Amino acid sequence: MIGVTQQCVSEWEKKNTEPTLTYLLLLADLFGVSIDTLCGRSDW
Repeated sequence: MIGVTQQCVSEWEKKNTEPTLTYLLLLADLFGVSIDTLCGRSDW
């Protein structure tokens, strides 16, 4: 949905790489949350 391969996501999950800010923004928009929420941080 955001143009990322399954292999790329797998690397994120294994913590071998991290998503770029561009992908974080796309994922946050896709799920309707802030980047902080997406990354497990609370909105203050």
